[in-house]
Amino acid sequence: MQINGKTVLLCSCEGSMAIDADIVAKAADGAAPTIHHRLCGPGIETRIPADGPLLIACTQEAPMFRLAAPGRDLTFVNIRERAGWSEAGGAASPKIAALLAEAALPWTDPPAATLASDGATVILTADQTGLEVAERLAGSRPVTCLVVAGEDDLLPPSIRAFGLYAGHVATVTGHLGQFHLAIEDLRASAPSARTGLLFDIPVAAGALTAEILLDLTGRPSLFPAERAGYLRADPNYPAAVERALGEAKDLIGTFERPRYVRVEAERCAHARHGITGCTRCLDSCPTSAIRPAGDAVEIEAGACDGFGACAARCPTGAITWDRPISGIADRIRVLLDTYHRAGGANPRILIHTPKAGATLIEGLARFGNGLPATVLPLAIDGIAAFGPDLIMTALAFGATQVAILAPPEDDTALAAVETTLALVRAILGGDSADGRLAIIAEDDPYGLGDALAGPVAALSTPPADYLPVGRPRERLLHAIRHLRGTTSEPIALPDGAPFGDVVLDADACTLCMACVGGCPTGALGSGDDTPALTFQESACVQCGLCRATCPEKAIRLTPRLVLDGEAAARRVLKRDEPYRCIRCSAPFGTRSAIERMIERLADHPMFTDPGRRDLLRMCDPCRVTVQQAERKN
Repeated sequence: MQINGKTVLLCSCEGSMAIDADIVAKAADGAAPTIHHRLCGPGIETRIPADGPLLIACTQEAPMFRLAAPGRDLTFVNIRERAGWSEAGGAASPKIAALLAEAALPWTDPPAATLASDGATVILTADQTGLEVAERLAGSRPVTCLVVAGEDDLLPPSIRAFGLYAGHVATVTGHLGQFHLAIEDLRASAPSARTGLLFDIPVAAGALTAEILLDLTGRPSLFPAERAGYLRADPNYPAAVERALGEAKDLIGTFERPRYVRVEAERCAHARHGITGCTRCLDSCPTSAIRPAGDAVEIEAGACDGFGACAARCPTGAITWDRPISGIADRIRVLLDTYHRAGGANPRILIHTPKAGATLIEGLARFGNGLPATVLPLAIDGIAAFGPDLIMTALAFGATQVAILAPPEDDTALAAVETTLALVRAILGGDSADGRLAIIAEDDPYGLGDALAGPVAALSTPPADYLPVGRPRERLLHAIRHLRGTTSEPIALPDGAPFGDVVLDADACTLCMACVGGCPTGALGSGDDTPALTFQESACVQCGLCRATCPEKAIRLTPRLVLDGEAAARRVLKRDEPYRCIRCSAPFGTRSAIERMIERLADHPMFTDPGRRDLLRMCDPCRVTVQQAERKN
């Protein structure tokens, strides 16, 4: 049996799984596969085909298979803990078929960012431990030790082979190879220190730079998440200090780090002409790896840990999440389509992390009832990146529920997921979303089992048959239309939603067109023959740039979703007649703008004379001509 050109090797793991070969064959629409009793047993080489890529349904014995088939293209998939080892294992063959089909899809690693470090280290300390570590490191690299507290109680080194300062860390930015610390009350050590450290008169401000930052203060982390090159250890635990010291010694050289997120600046709706509009990605990044860069944003690859909420919340698709998994939407389609073709009913998608989530699933399989046969697990590194387009795609392709397994202590991830689910609930229509969306905040296998033990909802809409291609916004709209049709009734959405209307105060608007110049998607436009402001709702991402750029504060945003053809139609928000020059009758400006300007300047000392006010009623060439004639006279 082959799937996507890969020969499938299946095993019942000494009869501990019941696998129906005919059902599993539906994953490839081919001949039923051979079910081995102990694929990894003696004579393993005889059971492995001589050539071609392999899909091996075992992860536990992966090292043995690599030895038995050196240099071969091998893909491994766990069907045991995720399917076969379950109270419902006898009914899990449709799920096994789905897991095999998804695993056979190609994977693409994200592009890499290169980080370089020569080992220069700044050590933060509040006790003698930091000084001792500085002495041990100083012989192999440049070292600076910053004492942040307790300086009076510290003994000066007999031979000082490193920089020694005191001060308080105000801010710290950067990553491996380029840390920057702003220091308050920065003072250099005095050489005359005798019984305790002494420091010179402080300077007004100071800064330190480092390739590696070793924090031995025992205080809370300086960063909200893990940061490449930032090492921490509690000085009260020598083993932890030694481990951090060993890691610091290894951080010399050039390192590749996945570039998890990429930005297409031309699509970004962050700002225009120095005026800020959308800040969704900046607000959702827990590591502060995103920063403004002109009208767009940029990602500091060394600081980004692939959290993913930025991509899930980006309204234009300018930010793409490239964590090591490719084609998530297509993987969802293949999982669900194969499951249904293999005879499965009422599937649920369980999104989890590859480490913590997989450990819970394994624990449930070994010591509990295992995953239900209807639950299809999908591992994603950044669960916050599982945006509304992916959730709605799963529902459109026949999932009766999308459940996201998140660590209960990860408040940032839980908040990001809840924001996403709030939008999906609104799109589905509130009550109709009941039971179809779930957050499972568990770190205990039995708790996971209890959360999945409830009744399974039935499908209310036939599974979709389109390909989930395009950008997230396009995929989301395809899924919405499949699930909700093209209802003409607007769907109210929460603030921050990427769909909505622009409400214009026509009396305040002067048709200056500042909003048109600021709109990054072309949702706002001008008229053809007469001064007018037009709007196409289907193109609006509610970035707020139009509202921010409007000098008259005449624009208000209303998040909502319209699914019928009216959203794609360009409608006129305001139309005005052009103002004609009182001297040559040429059109210039709009009547409302010129009349408002004259009204506002009526009491200005320069325009008390009616003749001066008439200059405002002239086009530029006529105004220049009249002013030149006045100078000659």
